[in-house]
Amino acid sequence: MSVIHVGVKDQASGAVVPVDDVAAYFVHLDAQQPEPDVTPLKLQKLLYYAQGQYLAATGRRLFNETIEAWDNGPVVNRVYARYAGLGNQIIATSQPSAVLPALTEPVREFLDRIWEIYSVFASSRLVTMTHAEAPWRDTYQSGARHIPIPDADLLQWFHNNTPADREVLFDDVVVITPDDLAALEDEPTAAELQYWRQTIDD
Repeated sequence: MSVIHVGVKDQASGAVVPVDDVAAYFVHLDAQQPEPDVTPLKLQKLLYYAQGQYLAATGRRLFNETIEAWDNGPVVNRVYARYAGLGNQIIATSQPSAVLPALTEPVREFLDRIWEIYSVFASSRLVTMTHAEAPWRDTYQSGARHIPIPDADLLQWFHNNTPADREVLFDDVVVITPDDLAALEDEPTAAELQYWRQTIDD
């Protein structure tokens, strides 16, 4: 799917973050809690919501790894392999503290917001939520692994279906999808796009 980016300024919308750093940051946040509860399963769901929300907010991936549709919901295979030996153990209490990854401030603030929204849900609840959402539901094949969930499906679903109280946006970025354009009587002109850019940049 092609998208139009309006007002893209900085690393918030242009950087690709190593998925291991995103995972490590969520584990770090969990370690600060009185009762950490992020298992490998819950971590996978946090990565899914981070990637989906980032695609919807910027039109670009947060991390390069593809999200796949597995039995228990969306999975990033690289991170699965890293923590598979832990089973259902809590990561923060099962492994030595990792070095806090160096993230840009916009990315860190974005991940903090994802954490605030989704970390309150138990792993089982996150599995139920992801199973009910179109990106996993429409991609999953029983018993199969390594079936990629298309970025376009993630972007479109999160763009159109995320409740306002869970939406994570960047102040300097607007993503316009083909569905948005179809809702207009006429496609925006170059002058109109430039006006939007100036409005956002101001």
